[in-house]
Amino acid sequence: ADRVPADPSRPLLTSPGPAPRSKIESDTLRVVSFNIHGGKGDDDVIDLARTAEVIGPCDLAGLYEVRHTGLGDNQAAILGSHLGLSSWFAATERHWWREHFGNGLLSRVTPAAIQRIPLPGTRGKAFRNAILAHVPWRDQMLKVLAVHI
Repeated sequence: ADRVPADPSRPLLTSPGPAPRSKIESDTLRVVSFNIHGGKGDDDVIDLARTAEVIGPCDLAGLYEVRHTGLGDNQAAILGSHLGLSSWFAATERHWWREHFGNGLLSRVTPAAIQRIPLPGTRGKAFRNAILAHVPWRDQMLKVLAVHI
């Protein structure tokens, strides 16, 4: 039951949003980078609807300290559902024999490619990774790196 690093060769957990577009056409790209602290606010209440309000409308969001209960969707999928975005969950650690904790990515479009990049731990049981996504925007391909270090 100890915390161990997640297997970087496993596919990311994905939850499609409502018919994602093939590319973002707007001149403005709205990007969010947010440590959701497991959805817990300053009042110690876990409220993902409130977290979604803070994130607000966006095209891309890198999420950190995302949890997966193992009993349903991970928090990235729940937030993606609230915001009408597709989601990906990249576990950094396994606990109780399941992917438990990690980073997430929300996107209005389906990335052309997406991968989890394991990073070396720095504090014993602090496992880290990055999500690298190739996102079509207008006539170019953006490389988006979502990482919590």
